[in-house]
Amino acid sequence: MNDLEWFKEHLAQLREKYASKLVAILNGEIIAVGDDLEEVARIIERKKRAGEIKGTPYTGRVGDDIAAVHIPSVYV
Repeated sequence: MNDLEWFKEHLAQLREKYASKLVAILNGEIIAVGDDLEEVARIIERKKRAGEIKGTPYTGRVGDDIAAVHIPSVYV
């Protein structure tokens, strides 16, 4: 299962805990949560520099519908 599918499958649980937040998911794990892209990008960059993560996470806003915003890279 890719990270977008994971996001969709877990959207109900994400809404309960992270409503209106941006979440970054990598390999089925939430690796960053924040109010805006800048905050999430800082967390992801810090974890990449520390060697904690590799790859590009799926980043989407947890909203009331399934139409999430996907940001394919923190380097937008």
